Amino acid sequence: VGYRFPSGGNGSTWFSEVDFLSDEEVKGYGPAPMVYLHGDVQASREKIWKAITGTEYARSLGKKFKQEAFFSSDWTDKAEAHLTYEWDGEKATGYVGMVYGNLYLQIDYDRDGEHFTEKLMVGQNRETGASELHVVSGPYTQGIEAQSGVWETWFQEVKRKCEKK
Repeated sequence: VGYRFPSGGNGSTWFSEVDFLSDEEVKGYGPAPMVYLHGDVQASREKIWKAITGTEYARSLGKKFKQEAFFSSDWTDKAEAHLTYEWDGEKATGYVGMVYGNLYLQIDYDRDGEHFTEKLMVGQNRETGASELHVVSGPYTQGIEAQSGVWETWFQEVKRKCEKK
């Protein structure tokens, strides 16, 4: 079953793992700001992956999840990594690989009972060679403007690295 968190984001799971909330319970969560970015990038998935892995964000993921080799390797459609991490009240699980023809990264964090997610997706138009990059991150209970700026800077860095001649 697919679902949407009351605090933002979405996911999928087995039906037996779902708890349904009343309207009052959902309202109790209140709004949860998410960062949503997307845009066209004139590059292949492989070139976008190379640009992503050249960022501090990818290097930090490699270190955190002990997947440095994966986050510095070239992209192939068979590449994938399963990510797990637990330290000081934070747990995280994630996946990087191909999902329905798209390069996809999703990491779900549990920070002392609070859910947080980071998702990147790269879809490619094989005819034109152009790709679309999507970023979703949050929810941010504080500092959404600053986090939006951080992700926008990252997005533009990736785009610039991909599109430079």
